[in-house]
Amino acid sequence: MAGQRIMNVPRFREHMERAGLNAVVLASPENVFYTSGAMITTQRSLRDRLAFSVLTAGLDAVFVVCNIEESLSRKASWIPDVRSYVERKEHPVDALASALREKGWERGRLGYEARFLPAGQFEGLRQALPQATWVPADDMIISVRAVKTPEEVERFRNAARTTERAIQDAFVRARPGDTEKSVNDRIMINMLEGGADSLTHSVFGTGENALHAHAVPGSHPLTPGTVGRVDSGAEFGGYTSDLARSVGVGKVPDYMLDAYKRLRAIERSTIEFLRPGRTGAEVFTFCKEAFARQGLKFAMPHIGHGLAVLGGEMHEEPNLHPYCKVPLEAGMVIDVEPFYWDWDRKFALHIEDTALVTDKGAVILSDATNTEELFLIT
Repeated sequence: MAGQRIMNVPRFREHMERAGLNAVVLASPENVFYTSGAMITTQRSLRDRLAFSVLTAGLDAVFVVCNIEESLSRKASWIPDVRSYVERKEHPVDALASALREKGWERGRLGYEARFLPAGQFEGLRQALPQATWVPADDMIISVRAVKTPEEVERFRNAARTTERAIQDAFVRARPGDTEKSVNDRIMINMLEGGADSLTHSVFGTGENALHAHAVPGSHPLTPGTVGRVDSGAEFGGYTSDLARSVGVGKVPDYMLDAYKRLRAIERSTIEFLRPGRTGAEVFTFCKEAFARQGLKFAMPHIGHGLAVLGGEMHEEPNLHPYCKVPLEAGMVIDVEPFYWDWDRKFALHIEDTALVTDKGAVILSDATNTEELFLIT
């Protein structure tokens, strides 16, 4: 039975026609999954086991995979033309070149992933099809993926809510004296039990350990009077979550509670600022100015990012940094994540939510719990 196609087809066609491409050859795990619907896990663990999803603007397509993955590809992908090669006997690039010739595309203008396909393999492909014109298409496919379909939005919503509940449950179960690692382990177990296929990341630190952007949770106990922060994510049916929450242990000083309220106000106002037409740089500047209005020191290189499929590079365009000229569009799914460090008093706070950009304003997808007050572990 053919798999489901959930890629943004109208946007793909528009971008292909604008680029003047006869076909595009996609090889990265995230783009093969996005365009074919098949999640081939060995693409990520065995670098030479390449898979290629090749499509025209009209969705004439061919899917080239290792023969070990052929049965899964036929079941999971919507592409009926699946070709396979025998690992180590045949080179995947030769199988790709043969398929392109059979489709009559060997003289065409072909897009490819210049930032993914190894130079040696691309050179072999270029030599096998010397009359083809090869055009880097990385930015094009990233732009296609940036605007989500309604089905994709629901997948991101489910991923965000499940991750949020996983974090909240771990906080509810935790007690002062528990180790950072035990709390973080519970978060990861909760995500898997909630339906995650795999974990992308989960970092948790309290006290001074929380000052590290990607703290390694260890045997340090949760100590009353301190605050901590977690940043966790997983893949759910190929779609990722990425959320951050802060937490207090026991009775914490008022200045920590006050800083948390200010940081959350910054986050919520920045989410409200997400509107079509505004660039990533403009959102960054708004957030930076919100820190100043709230009286908190700003020290972030970026304040958010788009969400990727299959983990991808984790931070997908548009990235909300001072140099991002990419304008927001309705249908983009954006994470906003202001981070506050207080190096003098040795604590840090972080909050990150997932939002959908719409013409009528941003809609928060990670809406399963109330973050208005800092959660306290007692």
